[in-house]
Amino acid sequence: PELSNGANPHVWNASYRDGPFLIGTSTGIIESPLDSKMQGLRYLNDQRVKSVLIDSYGNHWAGTVDEGIYIRYDGAYRSMFDIKSTISVLFEDSKQNVWAGTYHGVYKFTPDWRSSGAKQILTNGYTLSIFEDGEGNIWVGHNAGFAVVRPGGSVIEFPFIKGSPRSPNFNFVSGFCQIDDKTYVATNGGGISRLNDDSTFTHFTEKDGLSNNIIHGMSCDDQGFLWMTSNGGISRFDPKNETFVNFTINNGLISHNFSISSMNNSLPGHFMIGTVAVPYTHLTLPTKRLVVSRV
Repeated sequence: PELSNGANPHVWNASYRDGPFLIGTSTGIIESPLDSKMQGLRYLNDQRVKSVLIDSYGNHWAGTVDEGIYIRYDGAYRSMFDIKSTISVLFEDSKQNVWAGTYHGVYKFTPDWRSSGAKQILTNGYTLSIFEDGEGNIWVGHNAGFAVVRPGGSVIEFPFIKGSPRSPNFNFVSGFCQIDDKTYVATNGGGISRLNDDSTFTHFTEKDGLSNNIIHGMSCDDQGFLWMTSNGGISRFDPKNETFVNFTINNGLISHNFSISSMNNSLPGHFMIGTVAVPYTHLTLPTKRLVVSRV
């Protein structure tokens, strides 16, 4: 996407579900087909849209900077729930509940949100990432470690404690993946950490081959690899061999400036990655080589 003056907006997030992409930017929302040269439709031009989501019912959610949540229905985006905070993450779980991470905790919306409204689950922490594992636990990464919300509602905290073997390697937790019943935690300063069966962590950093320890986002593919964006490009981690393959602008990347918590694979076989002041990047899998395009 480009502005009318030819400049590119900061792209924070994107979502896809059987139609055009929903793209959240520093200048509102853009709805655009991936393979189209058309500029796309624009909404909320007066808002900075930090997070977006197309839910299972086809509702378009927009999380804004400082102005809470907007939802598009009956042809228009409407401000909802009176949450006056920045909505940093929007996530739908396997039961069609929508989770909203904010700068002041986490809210949960059941499928009947029109009548039930918002329920605040966590009350502190700047949320960077939300993930659901195979048992229905919700993992919430924030600026002081992470928390796990059990299906019954109980919460287990994993605070960052510098030097502790039972702590992730940095306080800002920017993503999660689960491979072979092992959960991997991405951090925005300490590489990635694997949670072991004894509740200790094994860390993988630049000394192990990671391109850069500042991880902006992480997702898994269907071949058992972890992919992450960092200040040094894109890295792929093989959990079986514990090895990294790194990709940079020399391999076709548009930029090394990625938006935090923007990496997702809501379009099967693709990763969508928000970039700073350059067009939105889309990475096609499988990747014997990188196939990078922009919207």
